[in-house]
Amino acid sequence: MNTRLQVEHPVTEMITGQDLVEWQIRVAEGNPLPLTQSQLKIDGHSIEVRIYAEDPANEFLPSTGVIHYLNVPTQSDYVRIDSGVVQGDEISVFYDPMIAKLIVWDQSRDQAIHRMQRALRQFNLGGLKTNIGFLKSLIDHPAFQQGQVSTHFIDDYETSLLFAPPVITAHDFIFAALYLSKESQSRPDAQDPWRVLHGWQLNTPARQHFCFRSQDSVVNIELCYHGDKITVMSGDRLLTLQVEFNGDELVVSGDISERMVAVRSGSEVILFKQGGTVTVTEYVYEAQPSTESSEKHLKA
Repeated sequence: MNTRLQVEHPVTEMITGQDLVEWQIRVAEGNPLPLTQSQLKIDGHSIEVRIYAEDPANEFLPSTGVIHYLNVPTQSDYVRIDSGVVQGDEISVFYDPMIAKLIVWDQSRDQAIHRMQRALRQFNLGGLKTNIGFLKSLIDHPAFQQGQVSTHFIDDYETSLLFAPPVITAHDFIFAALYLSKESQSRPDAQDPWRVLHGWQLNTPARQHFCFRSQDSVVNIELCYHGDKITVMSGDRLLTLQVEFNGDELVVSGDISERMVAVRSGSEVILFKQGGTVTVTEYVYEAQPSTESSEKHLKA
């Protein structure tokens, strides 16, 4: 008997309800197999995907970095996650870049596909490149859903599977500014108007100004607060929005309506949206060193 576990043993466990690792331990102790093949009952359908730190757009080469943000689906009888990493861990060049196995179960293949689609939408990771977007496009592909799968699947549908990353839109800069505004208000000194950089002025609505990189230019976003409403000035556009935060979830309504998860990763704001994940980079102005010596001089 081959006592080594099959690589995708979670799928077998999900459709049989058996714990194969426990079986291994029992056999190692000299006990017989708990069940024979004929006694096993197969129930439902299970699908497994592997979450990897890799770049599908660059021939699936491994990626490295720190996991600055990690939010995974809630585990249940229908969803299972096998993983050994947590938020804050580093994916280095010294080990396999696999982050997790995500396994789902349901009564039929179609139901299992729908459950995997939901689970992948809830699996958000920031800090390094992963194959999550690729897995979403694979599970969503009509050919996969119809069972037309072979070892040439990726080659046959490469164009539709390996799409370019979502383009950053003008709205994304606004969403990033809204997130940074909320983050600044969560600081310990957020109630001190003399210590926070939110544009506080006497007898006028509070304002905040944010800058972001956009290729070779800088995008400026200004937020002006009027009670529970925010006026957003972006270029020549003027928008009125209402914002609600549910944990990491950002819900925007008004002139723009969208729901997403927003997190910070260093100088970047990562937006996990329905249409894909985009990363917006904050622009920080650097003070220019003075060419004049200020030693023993006071300048005003």
